[in-house]
Amino acid sequence: MVPPTNILDHIVHLSPPGKLSQAITNWEGLGFKVIPGGTHTSVTTGLSSNALVPLADGSYIELLALENTLADLPASDSWWAKKHPGWIVWACLGLEDHIHETIAEREKGFNSGVQYQKEYEGGRKRSLAADLDTHTNTAVGIAHFHLSVPRDQLEQVRAQLSVVLDSQPNESDEWELVVPHGRYSPAPRLKLVGSLDETQKITEVGFYVKKARDDDEAEGLGKVVFKELYNQRMIRTHSTGVPTTMAPPTNVLDHIIHLSPPGKLSEAVAHWEQLGFKVIPGGTHADGLTSNALVSLADGVYIELIAFEKPPTEPPVSDHWWAKKHPGWIDWACLGLEDHVDKTIAGRDQGIDSGVEYQEGKEGGRKRASDGAELKWRVTFPELKHGRGTVPFFCQDLTPRELRVPAADIETHPNTTFGIAHVHLTVPQTQLDRVKTQLSVVLGTQPNESNEWELAVPHGQYNPAPKLKLVSSDSETSSIAEVGFYGKKAGEGDAAEGFGKVVFVKL
Repeated sequence: MVPPTNILDHIVHLSPPGKLSQAITNWEGLGFKVIPGGTHTSVTTGLSSNALVPLADGSYIELLALENTLADLPASDSWWAKKHPGWIVWACLGLEDHIHETIAEREKGFNSGVQYQKEYEGGRKRSLAADLDTHTNTAVGIAHFHLSVPRDQLEQVRAQLSVVLDSQPNESDEWELVVPHGRYSPAPRLKLVGSLDETQKITEVGFYVKKARDDDEAEGLGKVVFKELYNQRMIRTHSTGVPTTMAPPTNVLDHIIHLSPPGKLSEAVAHWEQLGFKVIPGGTHADGLTSNALVSLADGVYIELIAFEKPPTEPPVSDHWWAKKHPGWIDWACLGLEDHVDKTIAGRDQGIDSGVEYQEGKEGGRKRASDGAELKWRVTFPELKHGRGTVPFFCQDLTPRELRVPAADIETHPNTTFGIAHVHLTVPQTQLDRVKTQLSVVLGTQPNESNEWELAVPHGQYNPAPKLKLVSSDSETSSIAEVGFYGKKAGEGDAAEGFGKVVFVKL
């Protein structure tokens, strides 16, 4: 999988020429701690100076001012020379050497017109550590920023952003971004807004704070909005500051598992085909206890249909981790992108003490029957005390993922389905707070006010990101109650006995 391109790195704020010190005073007046920077020495040598506002979520604000007036050369040749003071540009974190090629490849077939130059290198030494107590205004991260574009450019810019960020916006033209250290606050949103203005600009930046305070829109400053965090219990002090390295994301949905009654896999396959899905025959798992079939989706996620070969009433079948599960949706997996997911999650849980624990990863593999290709993977399961299906397990590919996951496109399924829309997880009311905290630690992000986490998918250019929704229940056990699928046409949901609820969401 290509590294993600939607991780917010920093946002640039421009002050009038020679007025950087005044901007620093303004930002300090808003309660931010500002770190002195220096003079840029790259393409615009000697033209601008800067200062930095680091945030606990790993993103930062760069305060910038040109040293010369716009009429003076070479300042007038700078790419920011024609910008008005305020918010002027934003950057995502580059995690590969040739991003321009990655975006050009995504662009094929979309024709959005987006193009990137070839990368060039630069560098200087800088310290950007921040924690939850860095700023006196209690700011911990970016909540949102609004990008205003002329109305006649709205569709084109929407398409271009979808290609660049590798995901589609929701119905409100919002993309959920990732941040380097997502455990401190919910993911920030980029919102696209149509305007009668003839130019594109960033009109507003919002910050998550632990205490509410007034917004600010000083002349030449750009609009600053403060949004109070709604879940104070999830915030913890990180006394050593934010780590300088970023672990790979742990919220990339890999697959969801559906269990059929023993010996009834063929009936499940027929049922899914009646719903308009193309089902790919699988085989028998290495332990000989279960057989499977797959439903691949264009967003890179897949559904694994499984069934025990015989009723799980006696060992070794009765010892299987799914032996006590009722037919329907039983488990879900995220994509493992590192060797020690268990240690990453344990590190996040320090100081939170949610009780979530994972076993050490175990390697597995098989030879593909069709061509003899060797598949290798590493799975990391939650400890037995969690049961299965509440917090995800992780599946890491040690050989190319396309060997394990059959390819699909937006025309694969007759019902026009091409991606996961949502997963609803029900838990007993008495466990709601604890499971919410555990999922936040595991996924590396916090939920919104509706107890929803926005997940990532391997191929996000086809549909908005799916949501995991946590719902309290009168039942004494946790379960996956419903899975929603994005499609080009609306379809009726299905909840046949022993099948699990399926919902179709028209995109």
